Amino acid sequence: MDIESREALLNGDAQAAIAFMNARAAEDPDFFCIFCVDERGRLGNLFWRDSCSSLDYARFGDVLNFDCTFKTNIYQRPLAVFVGVNNHRGTVLFGSAILLDDTINTSKWVLRTFLGAMKDKKPISVLTDGDDKIQNAVAELFPKARQRLCSWHIEKNLATIIKDLDVEKAFTQFLYNAIPPDEWELGWKSMVETYGLQDNSWINMMYHRRKRWAETFFKGHFFGGMSSMQRCQGIHRNLENAVGKYDRFCECIPRMDKTLRKMRNIVCVDDFKCENSKPDIITHMRSLEQQIADIFTHDIYLLIMHQIDWERKYIITKSEPYAGRDGKVCHLTQYDLPNRHWTVNYHHNISKVWFLCSCKLFQSDGIPCAHIFSVMKAELMLKLPESLVLKRWTLDVGKPENFHNLSDRNSQMVRYASLVSEIKSVCFPASITEEGTKKMKGEIAKLARDGTESQTHSGLQNLIRRHQLHVGSDAHSFTGISVGINAGHYTRSLTPGEFRTYFF
Repeated sequence: MDIESREALLNGDAQAAIAFMNARAAEDPDFFCIFCVDERGRLGNLFWRDSCSSLDYARFGDVLNFDCTFKTNIYQRPLAVFVGVNNHRGTVLFGSAILLDDTINTSKWVLRTFLGAMKDKKPISVLTDGDDKIQNAVAELFPKARQRLCSWHIEKNLATIIKDLDVEKAFTQFLYNAIPPDEWELGWKSMVETYGLQDNSWINMMYHRRKRWAETFFKGHFFGGMSSMQRCQGIHRNLENAVGKYDRFCECIPRMDKTLRKMRNIVCVDDFKCENSKPDIITHMRSLEQQIADIFTHDIYLLIMHQIDWERKYIITKSEPYAGRDGKVCHLTQYDLPNRHWTVNYHHNISKVWFLCSCKLFQSDGIPCAHIFSVMKAELMLKLPESLVLKRWTLDVGKPENFHNLSDRNSQMVRYASLVSEIKSVCFPASITEEGTKKMKGEIAKLARDGTESQTHSGLQNLIRRHQLHVGSDAHSFTGISVGINAGHYTRSLTPGEFRTYFF
């Protein structure tokens, strides 16, 4: 395809893609989309997220996977995805973007845009691949977040570059095992000497970057049990089945939307199972297990049950009072590994009970460890203290009745989404025939007239006027509304003259 034909296709395609975003904004009051064009009026970057993604990020946005390596359109433009994990340990999509290129300026643009779309809430942990441009952009936009390199990418590079199964096996021990830092350093030195890797540039580079990939150096920092970007890869695989490499924007974006809806259906199934079934009580700590089954989702329950089961391996070798406080320090060892030792600090007062284990599993994954359960059994504790319940893993965090903690805007958003869901179930069968469509329009008009004197009707008319958007003859004559964001904020955040920015 020659350049002129490609540009003509892009211009028409961009208008159609923006028209689709326009329609999504009309049905979702908190739908957010921002795009930019270059000096010739061609579409540059395009970012979007809906109200469900905003709610998911409010609840599960502490850990973020950011990836922009996938290309699935006729223009070979990168697709950026912002991904997280929900309370079922399932994948959730926080936002998507089609980018102009993979430069650091573009990475900064999409991260800055994402941050604004999520009301400036920043993650505490970010998983990325080994691209220096992305890492530098993340460091600048999320300076307080801990960055971690994807373990899957590291293993893939290891197999490609080293090509030695013995070295690969040894290396993965340093990748995944949370051993003390001094032991890690001694072990690494031994591996390098054993296999003669002193002059291997990749091994030396990985050693200098060790604090960005080795489990040892992330001990105690929350990553939600994630060390790889396989969730992003999973989304890519789903998209590959739905989107072709010759698809235009106006074709691939609706198909991506359909894929997202399928992902959310899985979440609905998980919610349904948790609300309508309970696991069998099978461990030796029945009272604790029953409480855990009532608090956590099934997937998290199973993880905690593994820790309760492993509790039987540990022995408290010594217990001593905690100096100056109510509580004690318990020293533990493992039955079949007497040289391994752990320490659990147990504190309690009238209002609160809390634990701190040297393994730091709770701080890293939000899951109480077997060592803590061993001390709880010795103390005859029958209930899990609130200090060991991480809200993001519970059943309640996803229930609509618990959205009272959200802002008024987000609460209205939930109610609106509920109404839209109900009306869609009626409108779709009515739209099959012309007669049904006319009848449904009459019923809607009647419903609006019946509420003329109420605030509900006034609010409805305002909502209708807000969403009477218009797409002009070309992309850069588009007019619309800004949802939940100040347009001036983005105008100032971009390099003057680099892009023109539009909102809806």
